[in-house]
Amino acid sequence: MKRMLLASDVVSHVALPGLGVAFLYGFNPLIGGAATLLLGTLLIWQLQKKTGLATEAMIGVVFAGSVAIGRHLTPKEDLVERYSDGSRDLSLAAFLVGIAAVLLIILVVFRFKDELILGLSHPNWQLQLA
Repeated sequence: MKRMLLASDVVSHVALPGLGVAFLYGFNPLIGGAATLLLGTLLIWQLQKKTGLATEAMIGVVFAGSVAIGRHLTPKEDLVERYSDGSRDLSLAAFLVGIAAVLLIILVVFRFKDELILGLSHPNWQLQLA
């Protein structure tokens, strides 16, 4: 699958520095996590383009850096108490945002399914969104 076996795991960990910054400055952790997910994804893409190294190598570098930065930024009690026990109440707005995100992802996958399959099977194929 285009040498991206670590991508899903790494992307989740790239959110950790954003969570830490959100806890430190008192804003919504979803915003902090989403911001660092976007930045991490762009960083992986740019590093891979500039260096020509394998994508999974860039993913590993960003993963390690994100976990290290996130660990130092995020107070332990915030992570443990707020998010690890599963008892946090979910607001209706947060639930609806999650449902909307899932539906958007499903729509994009179905809309571009042929292009995605081609991208996985052909080594030089590039997605054209125009």
